[in-house]
Amino acid sequence: MLLVSMSTQVFAKLVYINVANVKNKKQLNYPYMELKSLGFKMSYERKSYGYAVYTGPYSSQASLDRAYKKIKRRFKHAHVIVYDSQEKQKRQEHKVQQQPKQESLKPCAKEKKDTGFVAGLSVGYGNAPSSHVLESGSVIVKEPSASGQNYSLYGGYDFANGVTLLANYMYLNTNDLEFSNYLGSLNYRFEHLGAFVPYIGCSLGYSSLKWNTSPIANASPSSNNDSAGIAYGTQIGLLYKLFQNISLKVDYSYLFLNHTTNITQGTTGRSKLQHNTLDSILIGLEYTF
Repeated sequence: MLLVSMSTQVFAKLVYINVANVKNKKQLNYPYMELKSLGFKMSYERKSYGYAVYTGPYSSQASLDRAYKKIKRRFKHAHVIVYDSQEKQKRQEHKVQQQPKQESLKPCAKEKKDTGFVAGLSVGYGNAPSSHVLESGSVIVKEPSASGQNYSLYGGYDFANGVTLLANYMYLNTNDLEFSNYLGSLNYRFEHLGAFVPYIGCSLGYSSLKWNTSPIANASPSSNNDSAGIAYGTQIGLLYKLFQNISLKVDYSYLFLNHTTNITQGTTGRSKLQHNTLDSILIGLEYTF
């Protein structure tokens, strides 16, 4: 609903839009990023319940109407506040509060970066191609399916310096193969770029490979099919704040693996089937505590 026009006397006072109210300074980051993406500067004031977030002051009805219409789309509880020296003066929807001291309004740009525990879940696509190395004799290998659905579950902590430490479990199923990767990740976030937060990082951990089918026909015998070893790699991604504590996450990772399946066939056939890389793209949601 658009704001009903005010008299010109109102604009002789200080007119702000009260965008939102939050409990602590950590939660100021969300309205700051949203208002910045809309082209507004943000101020806040300490209250008994936490912090009140504002834009303004507005000097004309036209500028107020334009701002209110845009802000209301993102912040449904936004409303106009008229600051005056008399506490009981009323406006259309809310009681007027006493004008705050000017020094109590501070720009959020000076605030520390967001910190806190994070957890997330992502799904996507992964690919782990294989290479066949024949050592002796003749071995006919059934090339396994290399790609399939990929899942990631993680938790960790965002530090104030832009660093994120995560513990991550990644699972890829290609029908023929199952990869289980247990990784520790270190990411760096490029913050204060609007609602989007790109990041880059590296990972190190452990990977296991399980076969759901035999790599060769009529194995006699086929030995040591499953494999395990160190995994390491890099990742890049992007976070987009959907709500105050929830972000959309898009992530691309490239892992170096050390999986070797030793194959024996007959009395002379010896070969290896190696899986040395795994690349994946995932999309999911991240929650900040």
